[in-house]
Amino acid sequence: MASLHEFPSLTGVVDGTPRDLDLTTVFARRIQAERALGLAQYRSGSVIPFAGYDYASLIRKIVVSAEFDEPSRDEIATTVTQPLAHLAHAHGFELGIPGEMLLPSHVTLQIIEYDSDQDMQGNLGKISPYLESSASVMEGLVIPFNSLVLTGTRMILCMGNPAGTDETVRAYNGIEQSRWAVRHVNSGEGLLRTDSDIVHTSIGRVTRIDEPNFLSFVAEANHSIGARLSFSPVRAKVASIFVGSGVQQISKVSPQLFAKR
Repeated sequence: MASLHEFPSLTGVVDGTPRDLDLTTVFARRIQAERALGLAQYRSGSVIPFAGYDYASLIRKIVVSAEFDEPSRDEIATTVTQPLAHLAHAHGFELGIPGEMLLPSHVTLQIIEYDSDQDMQGNLGKISPYLESSASVMEGLVIPFNSLVLTGTRMILCMGNPAGTDETVRAYNGIEQSRWAVRHVNSGEGLLRTDSDIVHTSIGRVTRIDEPNFLSFVAEANHSIGARLSFSPVRAKVASIFVGSGVQQISKVSPQLFAKR
């Protein structure tokens, strides 16, 4: 079996005690924490509907993302996002899904945030060729997603165990190699985001709340969609790499995805 490259462990805090954690444990605990956060919001009624992407924030960011091919996006839509949206509607709220109110399904590899859009533009021209070349290792890789994670407003698919199979190891190594390259090419002027994050793709955001029954929704979604994914993951193939500003990433899909200013 393939082995994880030079990122075999992360330093974490468990029960208040710093220690080295293997990646499987790191991913499992982060997923558990995201689910707990979502449940807390659903119980308290503190879910805030998503109104669109924030232009003022995105104009200061360089985004590096792995974009899936059309068959993979279709599979995610058919097996996960559309059933999830129908289930949400039946429980009194609406979901925006990829390709409609959200960007088409992808994995964000890294985000570099600058103090101003001028700083971002000045650095984008200098480092984008290197970022594209470094992240191209992801092209053709298949990422298996086997965990449904409902985090409140946002809902995501995660790769639950990076060391589970040869396929997950290759996907994780490719992602970490790309992120490592971004960390090393960044001049220090920008603030890195999404550093060593769990591998995920967004599948929905709450956009309207009528008379919601969130807890019933969570139970049914986990019982049907979540259980099926744990046995039969969605396998998404990376077709291309996007490097550009956050505004460019949204605008090439549709300017209508921005929140009204």
